[in-house]
Amino acid sequence: MLDIVLKQENGYRCIDLGFTKYKLSDELEKIKKMNNKRIILGIRPEDVLISKQNASNSIKAKIDIIEPMGREFEIHLDLGLKTLIAVIRKIESFNIGDEVYLTFNDKKIHLFDKNTEENIFASIYKDKSNFFF
Repeated sequence: MLDIVLKQENGYRCIDLGFTKYKLSDELEKIKKMNNKRIILGIRPEDVLISKQNASNSIKAKIDIIEPMGREFEIHLDLGLKTLIAVIRKIESFNIGDEVYLTFNDKKIHLFDKNTEENIFASIYKDKSNFFF
């Protein structure tokens, strides 16, 4: 869980992590009415995607810990001011201390109101049949 600010910048919706911004996909544009709102970003570790290649809209991080967990590896990532954990199946050529780039599976992002802790998408869509998660 990351404490973030939801913003509108240069015609697109983004989350401000304090040290970098991450552009949200068009599918998450359903939260257009919210601007400069403090929220909590929830993303499961298996939905954090890691690459050695810098891609557009990626977040730079450093690998702190690689922990074997049976068939998977838990990767602890230092984002500078924040820490995030990713889970991957293949370790590939990742090593402790490597600089890597993160993206998220945007369809798996969860946003929560910082004050009420209520799921923002649930409050926007009272009718669960419109839920895209």
